[in-house]
Amino acid sequence: MIRTSEGVVADKPHWTLSQYPSTHSHLHDNHPNIYDSPPSTTTHWLSTFQSLAKELRVDIAVGTIVERQVDRDTGLEVMVEGGEGEKRMVLNNVAYYVDWNGEIQGRYVKRNLWCVSSNDL
Repeated sequence: MIRTSEGVVADKPHWTLSQYPSTHSHLHDNHPNIYDSPPSTTTHWLSTFQSLAKELRVDIAVGTIVERQVDRDTGLEVMVEGGEGEKRMVLNNVAYYVDWNGEIQGRYVKRNLWCVSSNDL
């Protein structure tokens, strides 16, 4: 049995890949409205998965980390007009592949965003 500092338990110490579902990280955020999440939420989840991969020596496919879209030229967050003329940031649904050394090997911005049952997304 493997126990980690994050409290993860595994029956078999020889597994090489862990898949976290698309709803994992943003459902465990303490902010009821995803738009209220601080930008550091992305960094928090990504670094958590990187540390976990290194500790367990296992590759991790992270289904979703919600990221604020940033303009490549200006470095500013992309905003759009909401339904009542209010400005809202654009959020991306991003999947990551983290290898057993904790290095990011892949990043994919999904085209199909969250499930339709989510009120905030």
